[in-house]
Amino acid sequence: LYGGAFAVVSDTNGIAAMGANSEPEVEIILNKNLNNAEMISVPAGKKVTLDFGGNKISGNSWLVNCAGGEVILKNGEIESNARPVYVSSGKVTIDGATVVSKNDVAINATGAGAEVVIESGKVEAQESGVLVTSGASVVVNGGEIECTDNCPLQGNGTKGQGNVNVVMNGGKLIAHITSTGYIACGVYMPNDGVFTMNGGEIISDGAGVVMRGGEVNLNGGSITANGATGVTGKVGDSRVVVGPYAVVYDSNRKYPAKDSLQLTISAGMSL
Repeated sequence: LYGGAFAVVSDTNGIAAMGANSEPEVEIILNKNLNNAEMISVPAGKKVTLDFGGNKISGNSWLVNCAGGEVILKNGEIESNARPVYVSSGKVTIDGATVVSKNDVAINATGAGAEVVIESGKVEAQESGVLVTSGASVVVNGGEIECTDNCPLQGNGTKGQGNVNVVMNGGKLIAHITSTGYIACGVYMPNDGVFTMNGGEIISDGAGVVMRGGEVNLNGGSITANGATGVTGKVGDSRVVVGPYAVVYDSNRKYPAKDSLQLTISAGMSL
């Protein structure tokens, strides 16, 4: 039944069967909402286009696990109480889909072979919209990433979890905060690696970009730090508070990659 390169399915068994068949590239259209869905795994060598057909997949844990293959999510919504999309290797593209984490990180990319591309659609999270670590890469060409209580796009300051590559060519990052003692942050770079902003918008209720390691190149686009004057708070696990500035360059913290700090701001940047 699911042996070809195209199928219309109504459950995760159908999605799993298409992901496991012999076709190297498949397209799947979902024809109903799926509640309490099981995880969908995409192995190396497989390309899966998952068209939600305007429907929604929801569950309580990982819902898409990309382990070396390629996944394109479009035309609908995927929502988890935990982390709906996990990329350990391979590529996930968000192209018109909405990815929602109600209590955690929406997209977790970790590992040198892990790549996330956001073309259009929206990523919504209670915590981080996209968490990128351990050599993974993220490209934002469009769409929106919005967080309720942390940072739309962030790395991790733990030793060995840096060497990331993040490029923002367009789209919008929107940062809010609810935790007492903390401040919102649009992009958090606490480790080595590179964040390059060529276009798009960062709009934060606190700070725009907070860097404690690595390289930040601000070539174009705009950063708006909307935090009230005098409001400060922590970002990440540092006890040091920061203010509502477009760029925070923190060279004094004892993060593993603090000696790699490099900041470039071009004339085309709006702060």
